[in-house]
Amino acid sequence: PSVDPWLPGEGTKLTIPKWNLLPTAPHEGIVINVPEMRVYVYAKDKNNPITFPIAIGREGLETPIGTTTIQRKTKDPIWRPTPRMRAEDPKLPAQVGPGPENPMGTHALYLGWPSFAIHGTNKPYAIGRRASSGCIRMYPEDITQMFEMLPAGTKVTTVNQPIKLAWIDNVLYLEAHPDLDQAIQMEETGQVYLSKLTDADLQLVMKAAGEHKDRLQWAAIRNAIRERTGYPIMIARAPRVEVSDAEVNAAAEATEAQ
Repeated sequence: PSVDPWLPGEGTKLTIPKWNLLPTAPHEGIVINVPEMRVYVYAKDKNNPITFPIAIGREGLETPIGTTTIQRKTKDPIWRPTPRMRAEDPKLPAQVGPGPENPMGTHALYLGWPSFAIHGTNKPYAIGRRASSGCIRMYPEDITQMFEMLPAGTKVTTVNQPIKLAWIDNVLYLEAHPDLDQAIQMEETGQVYLSKLTDADLQLVMKAAGEHKDRLQWAAIRNAIRERTGYPIMIARAPRVEVSDAEVNAAAEATEAQ
């Protein structure tokens, strides 16, 4: 978070997450976690989606939360500024055809929500930011790949989950991202202010911990909520269950009987 996103500086150490916890949503089609600024594509393996970074709607022009579908797919889309855009900037043309000046890039997936699409961009530096008028922008190479994976009619689910939790191999992980307001703070200053554990956060953590609430590491939880690093942090470990040889043999016999 303390690294300048525009001029990080030669020799600056970066932490790049290599895995993410999955958002709480059906494992089908496209799932977009808006505050995380990431899309998950369940094209083949329902447990191992392909994932890409995105840009989302800026303040006052938020990306919708809910469920829709891909209505149609278009290569070399034509960008038609909305009346609001042209009122804000009268110099905008009525439309922009394919080419390097087209803000939609080379591919677009039009959604059931009018005026919203998942598309490429001619400004790749906007990815990872609240930069659009509500559409989901992707890197040019990523939208090309996703365009080929998914047919029209694919389900699209957008969620607002800055905090995600999951048990993996008896370990409970928490992954915290800036929420939509904090994302603006993060971009402008490199840090999130007054990011404390709320009652809603507490309920999420307690629900995920289940019967292992007494094993929660509250110092790690508070640090993760405060720092919003965007990568999974271990916050609890369930006790290992010792299985006797007799239990293993009984399970094997039951399987054979089936």
